[in-house]
Amino acid sequence: MIINNFYFEESFPSSTNSTALEWNYNSQNISNKFILGYTAVRDDRNITGDPFPFVRIQDGENEQISFGSERFSTGNELNQDVITLTNNFSIFKGRHTITFGTHNEFYSIYNLFVRENFGFYEYNSIDDFLNDAGPAEFSRTYVINGGFDDAVGDDATNAAAEFNVLQTGWYVQDEFQVNSRLKITGGLRIDIPIFLDEPQVNDDFNQNTLPLLRAEWGDLDGAESGNMPSGTVLFSPKVGFNYDLTGDRSVQLRGGMGIFTGRIPFVWPGGAYTNNGVFLASIQVENPTLTSNGEPLPFNPNPQNYNGNDIVGAGASPSQIDLFTEDFRFPQVFRTSLAVDWKLPLGLVGTVEGIYTTNINAVYYRNLNVERPINTLQTNYDDYRPIYEGNKVDDNYDRVIWADNTNEGYTYNITGSVQKPFTNNWIAGASYTFGRAMSLNDGTSSQNSSNWRRVESTDKNNLELGFSDFDLGSRINVYAGYRFKYSDNASTVLSVFYNGQSGDRFSYTYAGAVAGNDQSGFNERTQYQLIYVPENRSQINLIPITDDFGRVVATTDEQWEALDRFIEDDPYLSKYRGQVAPRNAGRTPFEHIIDVKLLQEFTINAGGKENKLQIGIDIFNFTNFLNQDWGRRRFISRYRLIDFAGYRSGTNIPQFQFDPSNDDIDDFAAIDDSGINSSRWQAQLSVRYIFR
Repeated sequence: MIINNFYFEESFPSSTNSTALEWNYNSQNISNKFILGYTAVRDDRNITGDPFPFVRIQDGENEQISFGSERFSTGNELNQDVITLTNNFSIFKGRHTITFGTHNEFYSIYNLFVRENFGFYEYNSIDDFLNDAGPAEFSRTYVINGGFDDAVGDDATNAAAEFNVLQTGWYVQDEFQVNSRLKITGGLRIDIPIFLDEPQVNDDFNQNTLPLLRAEWGDLDGAESGNMPSGTVLFSPKVGFNYDLTGDRSVQLRGGMGIFTGRIPFVWPGGAYTNNGVFLASIQVENPTLTSNGEPLPFNPNPQNYNGNDIVGAGASPSQIDLFTEDFRFPQVFRTSLAVDWKLPLGLVGTVEGIYTTNINAVYYRNLNVERPINTLQTNYDDYRPIYEGNKVDDNYDRVIWADNTNEGYTYNITGSVQKPFTNNWIAGASYTFGRAMSLNDGTSSQNSSNWRRVESTDKNNLELGFSDFDLGSRINVYAGYRFKYSDNASTVLSVFYNGQSGDRFSYTYAGAVAGNDQSGFNERTQYQLIYVPENRSQINLIPITDDFGRVVATTDEQWEALDRFIEDDPYLSKYRGQVAPRNAGRTPFEHIIDVKLLQEFTINAGGKENKLQIGIDIFNFTNFLNQDWGRRRFISRYRLIDFAGYRSGTNIPQFQFDPSNDDIDDFAAIDDSGINSSRWQAQLSVRYIFR
């Protein structure tokens, strides 16, 4: 896919200021550490210049041209004031070190986010755009206050989420030195997240819409507009040990288990304060026409020009509703680990470690404002995915995103490593890690709706366990460094780091237009629908590919031969013949990256003390420095392999097409080119002076 993006210049000033006050007290039997901190974060993401919509033009197969204001960077501002208070009081009594502590965080949050506030136009061709023939799709979100009091960008402040949160934690821990060889640490932590403000109540939604949603989807566990889960007590017991097996620290066994409590990004619950059906309205119309004369919607650079009543079928539809169940809990996992460290011959240290984690409370989303499916695909193979007709339960609202918890999902990692600590002017080490991560939803977006929408599946409202986006696979790390000493006052250190790891996970999905009764469900494009991998030709209903003049350019025989060959040659797809390819079943190629560091040191005698001057150069992705085709990091979230071509007339039998030229995934995967993890080589020069 070729995507050309031309965005207006954006400014994204971000400032963080932190201040901390620390007080320590120590005596023979007790100690105390008190920390009071304040942090202010100011993020303002907006364009430089006048408001302008985002425009996307389909320019031939798998090619796009995009320009204008980035869709989600307009009307986007975040201010956070965070006060932290921590106190740890320790008692030293014999073999016990007992700590009583508390850690508290108070957040004052202002989060303004109005997506597509400047509008979004999508055109089927350049000619359609140049001739103003009307967009294939138009969407926009705007502010309403009892009417159409429209506001753009930073002026939309009355739609911001403003709320305060207190995250309070209390804990006790005992470090017990049983004897000279065994140490046991046990403790209990209690966390209580408290939302100090409630979202504005939407009485119409609670009284009229919620009963309809409950009738369609069953009990919603107390979720309703204006409610936030608050004051839930979360217990986290833990125990760990370190045992010297031989008594001389040559073999040590360590491990532990416990429950660990995290937090969700506050931008997710913040959605309930903005997406309440009171502040915002949305438009999303295909092939929009003007209400005044029925003509195709003309392009207008003024983002305030079109509101709900200006477009046929758009209406004054309130935006989405974000809900959380009454007993929604912050993330918790159970984790256990076991490791052994050996002192090996030649001064080497070896380690083998295993970690297993399973979810207790992870986040799970559904869209409730859609009627349950009553039909499935009509196939002669095991693909019975539901067909959502796209009908809303209540047309007065857009999506109703419902957040709940799930205990499904787990990860494990196994690592073996060997190291040589720095002696005789050199240091070295190597490790191998294999990791597996399975999840329902990885929560990769700041928007609740996107976390629901962008999960590859056969049914977004009933997800199945799949490979996580963060599934590690294999990783090999090797490093070595040597100090070349010329004299007592000068030396050069050369270090080399190798990282080899499995490529990114991605999903095989369908492409093509939105179906008439919408196989993809929820009016979403088929790119999030996992493909069924045919075992033989009878398990896929192919139709000919024709050009604009109706001439056949690829017969069904040609398509099947190419598709069958693609599946057989793919190490992942070939394992899933006769079934739906699991989420993230594919991987990009294995990556090989080498970094190099050269450090020149000089010893300088000043005031009777030895100071050091260090001049260094780091070359990240040295592999790419040697050859422009090396050191590539590829990224792809989904590979739209097969085109969904609608249903056979009058049936639920799906029809498909496959482009025979679609035979190289490298042509589809993007080259990752961001930050230090870039596919390009980068150099960094550093100068450091160390005072003694």
